Amino acid sequence: MMLKYTILITFVFLGLTLGAIGTYRTGYYFGLLNPDNSFKMTLGWFPLDAKGAKLHSSFRSTAENNDKIVFHYKEHIIEQHAVQEIVDKELGLRFTIIFIGKPNTDDFMVQVKSESTKNHDYGIILHINDENVRLSTAKTGQPSSFTVESSTYSSLNMKAKYKGVENFIPALYKKRKPNLGRVQFACYDSDNDYDLHGSLKKLTMENAKKRIRPIYRQKIRNGEFWDEVDNYPMNLLSNTCGKDKSQVFLQFLIDGDAEITVSTSEMASIDIDELKSSNSIAYKHKVDTIVKNWPIKLQPFVSQTIADVLGSVGYASGDYIVQKQGVDHRVQNARLFYSCPSRSFFPRGFVWDEAFHLLIICRVDMKSCEAILRSWFAIMDNDGWIPREVILGDEARSRVPEKFIPQIHEYSNPPAFSLVFDFLSSINSIKTQSIINDLLPLFKKHLQFFEDTHKVRGGYQWQGRNDDHTLTSGLDDYPRGNISVSERHVDLLSWMKYSWDVVGRLSGLPTPSFSQSVFQEHWNADIGLYSDSEAAHVGYVGLFPFLFEHIQCSDTPTLRTVYTHLNSTRSLFGPGGIRSLSKEDMLYGTGENYWRGATWMNINYLVKRSLDRYAECNDAVSADFHALSKRLKGTIVRNVLKEYKRTGWLWENYDGTTGRARGCRPFNGWTALFMLM
Repeated sequence: MMLKYTILITFVFLGLTLGAIGTYRTGYYFGLLNPDNSFKMTLGWFPLDAKGAKLHSSFRSTAENNDKIVFHYKEHIIEQHAVQEIVDKELGLRFTIIFIGKPNTDDFMVQVKSESTKNHDYGIILHINDENVRLSTAKTGQPSSFTVESSTYSSLNMKAKYKGVENFIPALYKKRKPNLGRVQFACYDSDNDYDLHGSLKKLTMENAKKRIRPIYRQKIRNGEFWDEVDNYPMNLLSNTCGKDKSQVFLQFLIDGDAEITVSTSEMASIDIDELKSSNSIAYKHKVDTIVKNWPIKLQPFVSQTIADVLGSVGYASGDYIVQKQGVDHRVQNARLFYSCPSRSFFPRGFVWDEAFHLLIICRVDMKSCEAILRSWFAIMDNDGWIPREVILGDEARSRVPEKFIPQIHEYSNPPAFSLVFDFLSSINSIKTQSIINDLLPLFKKHLQFFEDTHKVRGGYQWQGRNDDHTLTSGLDDYPRGNISVSERHVDLLSWMKYSWDVVGRLSGLPTPSFSQSVFQEHWNADIGLYSDSEAAHVGYVGLFPFLFEHIQCSDTPTLRTVYTHLNSTRSLFGPGGIRSLSKEDMLYGTGENYWRGATWMNINYLVKRSLDRYAECNDAVSADFHALSKRLKGTIVRNVLKEYKRTGWLWENYDGTTGRARGCRPFNGWTALFMLM
């Protein structure tokens, strides 16, 4: 049976200064947010045949790494258009969600279609929160209607369509059984607008207390409620809405398939299918610059991957904690437009990940690329420091281990935005030149922060590391040896020279000079590769002078040596691409085994880029470098596709020995760089 619901929202949005409403709640399977945080709408669902505690563990809303749920955007134009598919294998549900935003306004339309493949009864939750307009109820004289009115502004009018009749029919409690094909609701007030599961559980418990027999009331007070009465699930809401409430749950109780449409009044009369069709054409045109480079049979996969990257763009605001000289300080009223690496595991902004994400986003959506880049430099402090990860507000902090929440002011990730400026400079346009002119001085200030805090005699040194981890480098557990006050790190040296070279080339201003001899001091003849001053390992760190083309193009012997490591399956070439650590290294696959052998796509992207560039400037290595570049691309694409077909995801990294997917998923961040190879 197909159930159709339509909700008409007439609403006044106030105070918007940045963008319009979009799919910016990246940590949820589907969530809308406008950039002043005044309006949020989030999707959730649960099985109706679950009982008690099991039901509460089956509620879905936040994207979780271990859920048996596959979710992908098929199309995405930020703030304008999105088509997402969600498949809940455990519950046998498939959702197709269409979002349509009216450009430069706060008007939107969302359609949620659900299909049940296991014939389970289930509930769909829509949670609506508005911080500017308080909600209250008003009786209309029609017992089947439900109206929420603003206490100050315009009303929030809701109507439902059920069996072709435009009525909003509240579901009634009846012998502990839900009335399928009905809607329940409850309004409440809370400062917490992100723990939907906790809020929903509290509301249903409160309502259930009123309904059950008095004999159980003492047991409730003793915490024995679910043991004795396990058949009062979350489908019990009060169907009441008191005055001055800021949040509302709408709960649709369904047997079979359903279709729910939400729209603001300005878009209520629009044909969503017609608008979706025209937006789909616009999306295909937007992503064609990348998609057209791939064989026809792979183009749908590449198109979906781009949509997932764009669907990982989020917006956050609030406070974050900075630790200066051991003392925590709270930075208020911060905001960030970002693209997250993983919606299920890392739904927030990471500074060096962001640079790689922008290499994709800038190719298909320059407006969003600019907004994200400007946002990161807006959060930079007066010293030129940018947080490694930006954890804004209680919602973000609720998903981060406590020890990682304070951002230490003396520590910084690689100055990877040099990659973005380098790319932007290759586009001859007034827009990109304007971005460079505005932001390059800020990036120069960021580099000066490194000069002031990371420069040591004879080179550069990552700060904030211990004997096992150098989190600031981004390569976490890559082996560096024991800490030494005099140690020098060749990857940071390479980042700094590359970044200053980009700034000097684009600004025409003097920048620090780097002699070739400083790199020669990092050459380790014993391993035939560059290394840190205190540790010698064949792996990613030793490749950095090659990755940023600090090896002179005429230096054929050194290029040949690098090639030998890259081309050898005993050393760095693995079944999924270039390994982070040589398979012959005694520390390969040991300890945490994060960057000790796994294949990571961001470094593989840089490897292939350098292979192609050196192949063009050195005839002696050209044929071998071209062949290795082709082999590397083929290996990476085959492995990514194989693991995608096996699991349904792009993954954080891939095993250096087997090529099997590892880490968290979905990882629609730099793993998507395979598309640019």
